[in-house]
Amino acid sequence: MTKVKNNKTEKYELKNLFNKYFASGGEIIPMGNSRENLLKLQDCIVNGEVERDCPDGYYKLSDNEILIMEHFCFDSTSVKKGSESLQELARIKRENNNHDVIKCTICIKNYWNNLKENYTKHCSKVENYKNNLIKEGIASENTNFKVAFFIEDITPLGNVNIGTRKRIHAIFCDKFIDLFEKCSNVDYIFDFSEVDSSKIVLFVGKNDIKALRCNEIKIEEIELIPWKPQVSSFSVTISN
Repeated sequence: MTKVKNNKTEKYELKNLFNKYFASGGEIIPMGNSRENLLKLQDCIVNGEVERDCPDGYYKLSDNEILIMEHFCFDSTSVKKGSESLQELARIKRENNNHDVIKCTICIKNYWNNLKENYTKHCSKVENYKNNLIKEGIASENTNFKVAFFIEDITPLGNVNIGTRKRIHAIFCDKFIDLFEKCSNVDYIFDFSEVDSSKIVLFVGKNDIKALRCNEIKIEEIELIPWKPQVSSFSVTISN
């Protein structure tokens, strides 16, 4: 079962994300040849400055090198003035109804559109993140910046391919690999996903595009299990 949390965007996104995934000792799995980069960066989870905004966090890799840390979440439901699933959870909370179905449409088209929109939007803000750190005196014009996106799939019950019964990871979707490759100002991706209560975090760097290509899945060939998430007390389960 997946515990229902207040999914309203909270003040410190990265702090909440890390608490959710690492409070019980979760680990990060490097993809391709990214283990060495992960060893260099992984202390950002514990020692990064994450109680801030624009960017959501930063970590000093050395006296003249800073890792910019930016988080965004997405899901595979439709978006009309916000995520359909989050609006449904808010409705259920307002109605104080602990036995209700989250009325939402889960499909790969929504998954890709939401992922692409959020990634593109955050890519366009990278220079603003750098400038803000410079204005705050945290960095200087001579600082070497690295950028990591912490992307989180918050679809109720998660995303599973109906044909293979395998979890969908954004970093292996062919069109997302295209985005990652073309967006020159993003160096690393931390990919967070949860299916039921199973949480997984994958890590990949820009130098691992070839490895991602060897394991890519084509978005057009994916059909997601159309869960009907049932709220029961304080958990989300599969509705019959």
